[in-house]
Amino acid sequence: MINSYRKEIFPISIYHGSVENNDRLKDMLIPYIFEKVKDENINNDPPDGWFTKSLKTSFDNKDVIQDLWNPDDDNNIAKELRRQYLKVIDQFFMHEEWSAEIDHVWYNYYVDGEYQEAHKHLGKYNDTITFAFVHFLSYDPENHAPLIFSDPMSDIKSMQPKLCPTQDPTGEKHIPRIKEGDVMMFPCWLEHEVRPGKRTPDYPRVSVALNINVNEFGPDDD
Repeated sequence: MINSYRKEIFPISIYHGSVENNDRLKDMLIPYIFEKVKDENINNDPPDGWFTKSLKTSFDNKDVIQDLWNPDDDNNIAKELRRQYLKVIDQFFMHEEWSAEIDHVWYNYYVDGEYQEAHKHLGKYNDTITFAFVHFLSYDPENHAPLIFSDPMSDIKSMQPKLCPTQDPTGEKHIPRIKEGDVMMFPCWLEHEVRPGKRTPDYPRVSVALNINVNEFGPDDD
């Protein structure tokens, strides 16, 4: 007799946690980001290839990468950011042995209904990005637009509606419950977006994002 069972296969893992002290990071980062956003001599425009045009972002600003991630004797922002972010990543990896390179660091600043179109963090053909990492530095769940994940199989599933006649189309999206200070880490190929939100000039939605390339994970058995 064959035992019947049901098993979910090929699951997608996303990681949801929070930084140790978001208030400290806000005190250090928000004045820095506000200064950059308001400086007309600094390019905060989305790079070529992004559909959104009004979002303010430091994606193409190499100076911001230096300021946020490469600490020196005088760079307390990078020291604290690295300390808290690496601690979160270590918790996500269950304190296993790991090594990774941070491929990119940037901020996104939403204040007047800006959006970020559905996209992935695949990079160029020779990039080796493993995970995307998003920290919700300044975030009000009642007024700011959430992060939305899309089912990577939705296009294929739509071609076979008879297999899922009662499929709920809203099941193609996942919206995690996020609060200020939370961090999401997820596979670079998982599509995600931020839809247009309310105008919040007194409380901008500010996130800091990383691209992570994991080089080693787990014990070396050699």
